Amino acid sequence: MMEMLMYNQPLTDDMTPLVHVRDIFRAQVFLAERSESPAAAAGERCICRGANTTVARPARFLAGKFPQYDVKTASSLLSL
Repeated sequence: MMEMLMYNQPLTDDMTPLVHVRDIFRAQVFLAERSESPAAAAGERCICRGANTTVARPARFLAGKFPQYDVKTASSLLSL
């Protein structure tokens, strides 16, 4: 992902699964709090997943939120 944003790899429209590190932390806390439940003791498993998105979408978001950084987007490549 970072390589694509820095253009060491081509920017594609393929879907890429992403998850924010804070969401992982929240899921771990949630599961730790549930670990006392009978279902958890019986070996219950939980699936945590992020959203599927294109690499271009978070690149556009980051470019808009942090204009002081040179975040490459598909539209910025067209102007070259």
